[in-house]
Amino acid sequence: MASSTIVHKILSPVSMLLLVMLICSHHVSSYSSNEEAQALLKWKATLLNNYSSLLSWTLYSNNFNSSTQLGTETSPCKWYGISCNYAGSVIRINLSMNNLSGPIPLQISLLSKLKYLDLSINKFFGGKIGLLTNLEFLHLFENQLNGSIPHEIGQLTSLYELALYTNQLEGSIPALGNLRNLISLYLYNNRLSGFIPPEIGNLTSLVEIYSDSNSLTGHIPSTLGNLKRLTVFFFFNNSLSGPILQFF
Repeated sequence: MASSTIVHKILSPVSMLLLVMLICSHHVSSYSSNEEAQALLKWKATLLNNYSSLLSWTLYSNNFNSSTQLGTETSPCKWYGISCNYAGSVIRINLSMNNLSGPIPLQISLLSKLKYLDLSINKFFGGKIGLLTNLEFLHLFENQLNGSIPHEIGQLTSLYELALYTNQLEGSIPALGNLRNLISLYLYNNRLSGFIPPEIGNLTSLVEIYSDSNSLTGHIPSTLGNLKRLTVFFFFNNSLSGPILQFF
């Protein structure tokens, strides 16, 4: 009996501590989920056309309580195109082929745990994505992106795949040398010009690069010899000059 009492006295504080930790964790998770929901709703408000596919993007469901006349608060994890991790943070957005039009707003940078973003085959233009440092897959192909490729993309050091093809991007390819995890790079069918940056030789994980059908000029930099894993190198339909290096 005495030993049982002692165990009870020891376990009770431990149990209380665990309970407090669980409650605090729940509140932090709820706050983060609500912050992300607000960011997504602000993004939705910037869209310029009909977004019928995003009707589920609302803080309240249609299941009204008869006594309070209030809807049930919903999590963004249940919204169309959104996936979350076990903690309730948004980690994946797939809104491809939804005829969405508008800018990619700064609010998306609040989705700090986001790993996968696919907005391909829509009508998006512009945007700020340089703060999404956990992003691993970025698909923005077949939109209406114009101007230069943002230099902030070079800060997305977790990227494995970057697809910006078939847009109206102009200017030079920015220095992407910090993207050492990048495996696939798709830049073809734009209006890119200038030289192939020698820093591309720092992308030592790169397996395939498609940058054909642009207006690139100059020589193929010798630093591409550092890309030992490279198996696909498409740069046709440009204005490159000089010899094809031996490592090809």
